[in-house]
Amino acid sequence: MTILQSIGKGRYLIRKRSSNLHKYGSSNIPGSTPWDAHKILLTMGHNIKVDAPMIASYVNGNYNVELYADGTKIRFNDKDSLIPAFPENMDVCITKKCDGGCPYCYEGCTVNGQHGFIGDYVETIEEGSDPEYATYYYPFELPHWMQSLKPGTELAINGNNMDHPDLEECLKALRNRGIITNITINQRHLAQNFCKLVDWQERELIHGIGISLSDATDNFLEVALNDLDNVVLHVIAGIFTADDMMYLQAYKTKILILGYKNLGRATEYSKKNYHIIMQRIEELKANLPMMRGLFEVMSFDNLALDQLDVKNVLFNNNEEKWSQFYMGDDGGFTMYIDTVAGKYAKNSCMSEEERYDIGSKTVEEMFNHIRELYGKR
Repeated sequence: MTILQSIGKGRYLIRKRSSNLHKYGSSNIPGSTPWDAHKILLTMGHNIKVDAPMIASYVNGNYNVELYADGTKIRFNDKDSLIPAFPENMDVCITKKCDGGCPYCYEGCTVNGQHGFIGDYVETIEEGSDPEYATYYYPFELPHWMQSLKPGTELAINGNNMDHPDLEECLKALRNRGIITNITINQRHLAQNFCKLVDWQERELIHGIGISLSDATDNFLEVALNDLDNVVLHVIAGIFTADDMMYLQAYKTKILILGYKNLGRATEYSKKNYHIIMQRIEELKANLPMMRGLFEVMSFDNLALDQLDVKNVLFNNNEEKWSQFYMGDDGGFTMYIDTVAGKYAKNSCMSEEERYDIGSKTVEEMFNHIRELYGKR
């Protein structure tokens, strides 16, 4: 039997044992969540108690998934492994247009950037209309790959300026299909889009909100954290300092540490600021043990795990402890879509040669292609 459980956005736990007596624990760093290790008697189901409403439940390949409003995810089956048929989480770039001007933007977004194709209004004749006097209407239709998404799938999309003309209609269509959409917005655009974010959460168009931080001392952060639900603060290793992180701990919120990606404008920025970036990464690495209990959740993307040497720094390279918190490589349960270029890949760090045309493929076909390429099948 295998069970996998996560808290918020971050690492997941997989534990395998020959008997039905298992442990489960936090997917993030011990001491940063209320979930410590407990012994659980598992049968075909589980008896993990989650103090939050369930928002999705589905079967994926050979296992079951439960997703809760607080970000908790539980995967379980009566097998020795978890083999998905489709991605549970997808990182989706919907636009390259942005006026933020971040010098380390790995997507290379600019004020003249293009929006991606996320749907359109389709001329449709009302069924049963007299051909001579046909009645037309124009429903919004998602692109083919979005129509193939399974209910319960989580999307993480980039909002940038929040001015993609089809974004709200796309969010409505995704919600109606049972898709859980989370959006990331730059801190520079937070205040001007605050009311829109509140409205979209109230209408359940978006679930979680990632705020890409540029200034840890911005007082508006407290307003956002008080009035918005399911907020995760995103910080980039090499950009944010250890002092910045200490300032943020006062909010007692969820933190996602992202690795520094040498793509887009970030490539040139790193050439000019290499020593500063590396110094900040080393300082952050040195302070991780002290930070582990300062946030409600402290999680990492896989690139940050490597750059900060989290396995060694926090787990002393102990394989047993590490296995409780490491989700696995990208492409195992996740994938990346670039709607601007019409490409898909294992993750957003992949080179142009490792990105493939979406064409008429379904999400399941793209995902299985990625798993075959990287030995996940």
